[in-house]
Amino acid sequence: MPELTLLGGTELRDLAFLQPQMEAAAGIRLRFEYAGPMEMVDRVRTGGIDLAWPTDGLYLRMNLPQKILAGTPIMRSPVVLALKKPRAEELGWTHRAPSWPEIGHAVQRDQLALGMTSPVASDLGLAALLSAAFGTAGGSHAAPAPAPALRGSVSPADIDPDRLAPLYAGMKLIGGSGSWLAQAYVKQEDRLDGMINYESAVLELDAGDELDTPLAVIHPRDGSRVAEYPLLLLNAARRPEYQKLVAFLRSPDIQRQIVARTWHRPVINGVELPAAFGNAPLKVLRETPRPELVAALLDVYQSRLRPPSHCYFVLDVSGSMAQAHRMDDLKRALGLLAGRPAGGGLSDRYLRFQPREKIDVTTFSSHLVDHLALELDDGPAYDAGLQRFEDFVDGLQPQGGTAIYDALQTVYQRALKDRRQQPGDYYTIVLMTDGENSSGMDFEAFRQWYEALPDTAQDIPVFTILFGESSRKEMGALAELTGGRLFDATRYSLAAVFKDIRGYQ
Repeated sequence: MPELTLLGGTELRDLAFLQPQMEAAAGIRLRFEYAGPMEMVDRVRTGGIDLAWPTDGLYLRMNLPQKILAGTPIMRSPVVLALKKPRAEELGWTHRAPSWPEIGHAVQRDQLALGMTSPVASDLGLAALLSAAFGTAGGSHAAPAPAPALRGSVSPADIDPDRLAPLYAGMKLIGGSGSWLAQAYVKQEDRLDGMINYESAVLELDAGDELDTPLAVIHPRDGSRVAEYPLLLLNAARRPEYQKLVAFLRSPDIQRQIVARTWHRPVINGVELPAAFGNAPLKVLRETPRPELVAALLDVYQSRLRPPSHCYFVLDVSGSMAQAHRMDDLKRALGLLAGRPAGGGLSDRYLRFQPREKIDVTTFSSHLVDHLALELDDGPAYDAGLQRFEDFVDGLQPQGGTAIYDALQTVYQRALKDRRQQPGDYYTIVLMTDGENSSGMDFEAFRQWYEALPDTAQDIPVFTILFGESSRKEMGALAELTGGRLFDATRYSLAAVFKDIRGYQ
């Protein structure tokens, strides 16, 4: 039986139950793989992918439109505000939906803490930013004026940062995907009021038993973008199988299964929705924005909207990094963060470090090796800071053993100290190691130390990178312990992994 490679968005994992039926319908064996938007762009650019199945596909369409031979929507889910139900009732939003400006006004007035995804690395984040910027209904008297509709006449000059700033002042948890954000919200529910996510992710949480307080699903009355999960044909030779899969996935029975098991809306008529969806009509922003408009909007996000971030990198430079060009791979990936040329396109433009970011790099082997701290500002100082980072990276040399947890504990303590001094920044830690721990404290000792910290000190996520012979089990457990996420660089390039990680910083 022939094999077909289908690259799906990370939010598509809940459709894995359909794989056997899809294979039978198309008469092929499916190699179903998953990727975030940035990694998907890289892998489609490289080739070897027959079909892509992104959440929305905004980044894929803007970066590689020539690769897409056909596309068909499979299911739908709108961008919504999910707010703890008691709070939503206090605001009157369970009876009358607010506009995006009204939401921003309430966030600023009541200091609401929200989880969101980053628009520079997430289709969801970009869809939410477009929705907030170009919703079409009027705002309240206490909020900025309504935005222009998203249509061909809109230009970068129409972007109003003052309209968006109140909403993004509430950005207290940053994710790179809607599925990760939903799970991170569960772990940090006590310190958050809600999140901006896809309707399907919120309804699934509400239907489960993980939440202490149910979430109200709020559809902004001035409209929002709806993800349509298009199945995209990339290999012309696979058109017959593609057409069979589209027909199968859009059949009434499968559409009903998708609704029942994943809380997505159908794309065909005649499929009944559960009561949890409500009966209010959706106001949909359908137009696909031009790349120059998106670029201008992302510039506003980077310079005016995102919270100042403080990123810590804990990098293994032990002797094993001399094997199989590992150090070269690490230097190449880190070089992208300093703006070295990569594949081009919007994804690379926003990958590099931005003004208002603080960068802290610690290298380790059997002991701490070196440390670099940078605070990036606009102007000449920004370029000088990136050059310092590049010089530091160029000087990395493999040596010694591997004391993972001694180094991580030191950096975590440094991050806690920095946060006490600058509580308004957003803090994240990235750990990259290519081997197992060989000296110093082990994972269990680190876990005991971490769990002895006050609850308020256990909310800096550690994003772990699986590389070389590092332990998948241990790196996964560390990410789970700290509320981070494991990224796999044993299957894909370090450069692609660092691109995805930037969506969480």
